[in-house]
Amino acid sequence: MNEKFKILLSRISSFIDLESLIKTSKQNLIFPFYHAVSNDDLPHIKHLYPIVSSRQFENDIDFFLKNYKAISTIDVIKENCNIKEKSFVLTFDDGLREFYKTAAPILLRKGIPATCFVNTAFVDNKDMLYRMKASLLIENINKKPFSKSQFCAVQQIFSEYNKPKDLLKISYNNRYLLDKIAEIVDVDFQEFLKKQQPYLTSEQIKELINKGFYIGSHSVSHPHYDELDEDTQIQETLNSIYFLKEKFNIKENLFAFPFSDFDVKKSFFDKISQEIDLSFGTASLKTDTVKTNFQRIAMEVSGYKNAETYIKSEYILFLIKKLLKKHIIYRK
Repeated sequence: MNEKFKILLSRISSFIDLESLIKTSKQNLIFPFYHAVSNDDLPHIKHLYPIVSSRQFENDIDFFLKNYKAISTIDVIKENCNIKEKSFVLTFDDGLREFYKTAAPILLRKGIPATCFVNTAFVDNKDMLYRMKASLLIENINKKPFSKSQFCAVQQIFSEYNKPKDLLKISYNNRYLLDKIAEIVDVDFQEFLKKQQPYLTSEQIKELINKGFYIGSHSVSHPHYDELDEDTQIQETLNSIYFLKEKFNIKENLFAFPFSDFDVKKSFFDKISQEIDLSFGTASLKTDTVKTNFQRIAMEVSGYKNAETYIKSEYILFLIKKLLKKHIIYRK
């Protein structure tokens, strides 16, 4: 969504109350989600999306509590996906340390349930999302620009490179290029994982479960599902679920698509239906022909004054989509 359209939606939202938007849209259940809540500088994230501060997060939560009932993913399962009361379900992606360090204490204090979706390949900081590797490289290059020889060496590896941000163009299938570039600029990803511990450890996950939080799967390695064949999609999904069941005795099988569920076929959902209780995409306020697959609203956005303005804008956008008959995701 471009900035001009955001501004327009924000202005329109100031003239409409939230209750009217909820009633008109009939979208009484929403799924806001976050990645990292932190007051720290996070070089592996800062070039990917805005980092929500603890103060902003608390303000968001207070808005949701004022207007919706806080329920859990498990409540959705128990009610057979039919929630009638105005409610919100809070989730977090990527299994980052900041959920344990910053978000969870706030949620415990306010009595709010939440589900954290983890990539099983990254648990215990054994590996790192390729996009976060790119962000870390960008941060290092910005601080210490390439020499001419380094620039030429990187262009030989990745011909599209002209400026640091270009590293974000490197795809999941070509993620090995980031390791090669790291060698040129003397960035040690394993050392970063060891020192910074950006991901949840097994002990932290167990502690979170004991405190009442839920843990779900975010795939094994965080690929773009629309770039995978269906067999690989299923492997990424079920292997991560089996890992969580075996290691943490997870009872409810929850899955959040990495990046998005764009172009994922109905046959995929049919094949995992006996293994997955609920799944989640990232298409904001939309309905889905797969009744156990819910779309979530990404809360790490720029251009809005506060959560109220943003959520009201999302409702307005949903109503526009409905007029255009684009508010439902149909699976082929």
